Amino acid sequence: MLEKKELVDLFLVFLAFVSVGLLMFEFDHPEAVTVTVPVDFAIAVFFLGEYIHSIHSAERHFHYAVSHWYDLLASIPMPFSAVRALRTVRIIRLARLIRTMRALRLSRAFVFLEESKIGYVLVAFVMALLLGATLFHTIEYGENPQLRSSLDALYWAVATLSTVGYGDIVAVTSLGKLITIGLMIFGIGIYSSLAGLLAGYLMKNSQRSENQHEEK
Repeated sequence: MLEKKELVDLFLVFLAFVSVGLLMFEFDHPEAVTVTVPVDFAIAVFFLGEYIHSIHSAERHFHYAVSHWYDLLASIPMPFSAVRALRTVRIIRLARLIRTMRALRLSRAFVFLEESKIGYVLVAFVMALLLGATLFHTIEYGENPQLRSSLDALYWAVATLSTVGYGDIVAVTSLGKLITIGLMIFGIGIYSSLAGLLAGYLMKNSQRSENQHEEK
């Protein structure tokens, strides 16, 4: 049975995805800011309250506050739609997935993802995907005739991060091209990391099985 802390972490992960979804929805429906901004503000206040509570509960308050600076960054309430670009930091909230995965370990799949560290890489992949899509949309929208919606930005991010690069949507601004280069390089690193971590996990399990066999 899940403990209270684990339930809170799961709820925070859910809110993290909701906040990212609100941002993407706002891209296509700017008239919805009267709803999305207050909801995002409320979510930020909830995250900020949890951050303050975690500091209070930690044995070393200052050390926790400094080492979890990203939680604070993702929790700062931004009540104005004009700071939409800054609200992309909400994607940092998805780092909660790592903490939740480490705490749950409810199935062999979670155990595998946590022990092999592959889960961390997958979380980084999702965060890079969403961050790339939101930044690309923020920078290129209005300048790039190929970019018509947030779905187009997400499609571009998947094609770029997977290093496929179909070429039907390409960056036209200098900053957009720099983001494209960065996302491609990150994608190459992601796949190399996955291959290395999987190979290391299989070798470790193989050695463990051999040791157990020898002991018998």
